Formats: sequence, structure tokens, C-alpha cells
Amino acid sequence: MNKFLQIIFTLFLSVFFTTTSYAQHTFTNYTNKNNVQALAVDADTIWLGTDGGVVKRSKDGTLLAKYINSDGLCNNNVVSIAIDKQGNKWFGTDNGGGVSKFDGTNWTTYLNGNSVYAIAIDNEGNKWFGTWNGVSKFDGTIW
Repeated sequence: MNKFLQIIFTLFLSVFFTTTSYAQHTFTNYTNKNNVQALAVDADTIWLGTDGGVVKRSKDGTLLAKYINSDGLCNNNVVSIAIDKQGNKWFGTDNGGGVSKFDGTNWTTYLNGNSVYAIAIDNEGNKWFGTWNGVSKFDGTIW
């Protein structure tokens, strides 16, 4: 086979297999087209932390809500999420925003001025926050 036919044959196989392999899959986009940096699942709800705020979706993909700074979120660059036993959502943000707690109605900001890269909740309900300068613990009253 000459070089020209090899190139054409290779291109044909590449296009054929690429097209047929993608045609068999269905993809669902659950984001608001921003980078998803964190997620958490609560019952039938998926909470997505993006570089453009928080997106709330049902597990079937239905968009339920979007939250940004003007809604009460301390910063739109959400990099960590945790959900406590009471159903409060905790959103850690980058760029010195801090952490926002959302109880389903009200927003409360803590650690303002810190970037919160990780959130964990222990068996006693203490919230642990990994920040740019260390770890903070909050028991609901005392830091």
C-alpha cells in the first residue's frame, strides 16, 4: 500500500471508530457550564460547587436552583462542600471568601477572609475546615 492510501485508510478508521464509540453513549450535563470543583449528595439532591457558585440539581438532572454571591454565598468560587446531620450545607470557597452555611433558607458566613479547601464533619457534629493557613474546628458555638 502506498503512503497516501495508508494515510487515508488511517484517517477513515480514526473517524469511523471515534464516531461509532461516541454514538453509543448518552451524556447528561448537570452543571451550569462552570468547572465543577466539589459535590455532595443529599437524599435526591446533588449539590455542585463550581467556579461560578452553587448549582442544586435533582438526581434526574432537573435544575432546582443556582446560588451566587448576591444570594448570600460568601464567594462564587466554591471548592468544598459538606452536609451535616441537620441538613445544613457548608460551602468552602477560595479567594478569601470563607465558608457559607445554608440551612435551606438562610445563609451564614464564617471564616471570612480565609480560603476553605476542605470540610469534614465528625461523629460529634464538629465541623473541620482546611484553610490556606491551617485547620479550624467549629462545634456549632465555639471555634
